[in-house]
Amino acid sequence: MKKTILILIAIAAIAAGCTKFEEGPYVFSRSVNNRIHGSYTLSRYTVDGVDSLQQMKNRFGLNFEFYYNEHNDNEVLRIDGGTNPSRYFISRYGYHNNTKSIYIVSGALILGYLSPDEDIDMTILKLKDADIHLKTSYNNKEYYLELN
Repeated sequence: MKKTILILIAIAAIAAGCTKFEEGPYVFSRSVNNRIHGSYTLSRYTVDGVDSLQQMKNRFGLNFEFYYNEHNDNEVLRIDGGTNPSRYFISRYGYHNNTKSIYIVSGALILGYLSPDEDIDMTILKLKDADIHLKTSYNNKEYYLELN
């Protein structure tokens, strides 16, 4: 009887610890990093609730790709597809807060600020196989991104 109770307590503790994202499943066999890896299109981008998708499209583009670069041993984010094919953003990224947020090296550039030395920490609101929702606050503004 004691073993059964201990097993139930262990299962309950594991299940409680697996809930990381607002709308994600409770148990995943794939890591957060493996779920993020892939190509996405930015479908929604707001700054303080104002649609700013066109500005992002003009600046870098709407195509986001998260991948692992074996040569440099880094996780990489690339944004491209803007109106000028020579414009793109490429940077390293990693995780904070037990993988509940993602930091992007020189991320201020994504938000339209010419501050290449500032990393941006984005909270992961939703993470599904083909759907990532991120938000961050920077320079007294709130940014929201939906990638599909």
